[in-house]
Amino acid sequence: MTGKKRTTGRANSNGEMGLRDALVVEGRKVFEEEGAKEISLRALARRLGVSETAPFKHFSGKDELLAAIASSGFRELRDKRKRIMAREKDALARSRAMMHSYIQYAMSHEGLFNLMIGPRLAEFRNGEFGTAGLESFNMFSNAIQSLAVEHGWPKESLELLAHTAWGLEHGIAALLLAGVVPHKESSLNVDELVRFAIELLLRAIEAGPPEA
Repeated sequence: MTGKKRTTGRANSNGEMGLRDALVVEGRKVFEEEGAKEISLRALARRLGVSETAPFKHFSGKDELLAAIASSGFRELRDKRKRIMAREKDALARSRAMMHSYIQYAMSHEGLFNLMIGPRLAEFRNGEFGTAGLESFNMFSNAIQSLAVEHGWPKESLELLAHTAWGLEHGIAALLLAGVVPHKESSLNVDELVRFAIELLLRAIEAGPPEA
């Protein structure tokens, strides 16, 4: 082949672009512009200027590529949370920023977010996809648990609190993306609704465990 290959994605240790990474980057572009239905490994190969069989050395099929694309989303969210951890030294401020970042990411990457948390890729949760999601979640969980420890919550409650906080941020994001919150008859401001819900939960954690 004499055509010049496109070089998008991450470079390998030799400074050359790996085909797998290029497929993920190009595949994500197609996904975000046209949706999962339009992704084809052979079409991506043509876009990248490689043989139509080359992608199958890296991905068994479209769903495996989609799992890699979803993993890239989780890594982006993880990196956002890393920056929050470096910036926010106060446990309350860190937890608040973590929760807002999740909802903001969902609203900014609707299709990708739905892919990341939807049922389609369940079979890939034991691989790269699951690892990327867990790395992001663990940063969030550690922030919530640190806040809880500061305010006297017992060890046996920490995981429950982290999952409750996750459920709240995810539930709000999902309802906003579905367009069912706020109700069309409501005059509620979305930003105020998000802020109020997050503050309500975090202040409850700050209040400490309920008395037996």
